[in-house]
Amino acid sequence: MQATVSYTSTLADDRHDHRLVIAPDGQARLRLGSNRGQPTRPIGRFVGSVPAPLHQRLAAILGGAAFAAAPSQPSLVPDESYRRIQVSAPDPSPGLNKLVGEQLATPLAFAEAEQVLERMIEQLLTQPEAALAMNLVLPRSEVQAGERALLELHLIQRGGRAIRLSAPDRWGTGQGQVVAELTALRADRPVAELTFADQHFLQLGADNLTSSEPPPAGPTLQLGSGGRVQLRFQPVIDWAPGTYRIELALTLQARGEDDAPLFDGVLVSAPVQLTVLAPPSP
Repeated sequence: MQATVSYTSTLADDRHDHRLVIAPDGQARLRLGSNRGQPTRPIGRFVGSVPAPLHQRLAAILGGAAFAAAPSQPSLVPDESYRRIQVSAPDPSPGLNKLVGEQLATPLAFAEAEQVLERMIEQLLTQPEAALAMNLVLPRSEVQAGERALLELHLIQRGGRAIRLSAPDRWGTGQGQVVAELTALRADRPVAELTFADQHFLQLGADNLTSSEPPPAGPTLQLGSGGRVQLRFQPVIDWAPGTYRIELALTLQARGEDDAPLFDGVLVSAPVQLTVLAPPSP
């Protein structure tokens, strides 16, 4: 296939896109900006070659008459999620630019190409250049209302390049480049009965950080190739008694050893459950 193909999607997060670029020789670069909806995935940069059968299949779809004739949405409204496939052919051949937002039913040829592109993404996830994964752990699944709950955040570096983040005691202060927001939603009531009082938000940072292993180097938290960091926080849980579904979203800017930007995005944990107990009677 003598064309460069790019695929961009904001389905996971309308502020942090996915972008896959495939060169004519099958070499590819992938940037994942969010793992929302797929919490086992890391975010970051991935580089490698795509399998030849997938590359050939994609070329056949994109070079076909059905894809060339497929409709394309002319424009987007603010915050509309979308997917875009662009084919940049060598001059003087014209390229193709197909956009599918929320206002257009996905054309069949676009969907076929997208299935192949998603399979390529799965392959590239095994070839990280600089990527970050996260686990949220609750050593105790119960806490009394008004007390502190222990939360453990495990950050895992994947890839050959070191990653630098702002130190956790700077998170959310305006001094760092990371915001850690915990969202809790009642899980013991029907969704139709939930109110604003059943949802809570907590910021993790200097106010509730208790330890970092290994400790940060001054204002920087560094993860080398295959490195891991365990952070412990103890926020006060002043919620009504009940069972809550908890999820952590880490909005970050990652830098390399030379302090040059590597990637930014939002890393979301798999949900965990916390039961808040009523305080004992006096």
